[in-house]
Amino acid sequence: YNILSYSWGDENLKQTIICDGENLEITQSLYDALRQLREDGRSQALWADAICIYISQRTSQVKLMRDIYSKAIRTLIWIGNGDGDSNLALNLAEKIANIATREDYSLGLPPPITIQRHRATGLPSFDKPEWPAIARLLSADWFDRMWVIQEVILSQQ
Repeated sequence: YNILSYSWGDENLKQTIICDGENLEITQSLYDALRQLREDGRSQALWADAICIYISQRTSQVKLMRDIYSKAIRTLIWIGNGDGDSNLALNLAEKIANIATREDYSLGLPPPITIQRHRATGLPSFDKPEWPAIARLLSADWFDRMWVIQEVILSQQ
C-alpha cells in the first residue's frame, strides 16, 4: 500500500466520498489529493489517516503509526493544488537535490555560496521566477505539520 501524506487544510471545507459503501465526509484537501491520484488511472491500495483511522479508536491507532508508515511501499506527498509556477518550483527543487547529492558534505556544512559557486551549479540567478515559486511551494501548509517528519523518515520511498 501507499501512504498519502497531506495537510488537512480548512476543516470547514468538506466533500463527501463513498468508502466501503458508506458516505464519508473528508476535507477538501484530501478530496483534491484523491481526485489527482485517481486521474492516473491505476488502481492502488492507499492509506490516508482521515479515512483509515476510526475516531473511536484514534488513541490506539496512533500508536501503530510507526508500523503503518514503515511498512508502506511509498509515501505520496500532496502539498496542495499547484499554481501556474508549480512546475518551475519543482524543477528547481530537483536541480537543488541533484546538486546536493553530488556534493560531499561529509565534513559538515557545505561551503558558503559565492556568486562564482552559484553560477557553477547551473541554478538560475536569484532574480528569476523560479525562486519566488519555490518560496511559495515551501510555504504550503504541509511543511508546517510535525507529523510529516515521521511520515517521510519512516517511508521506504
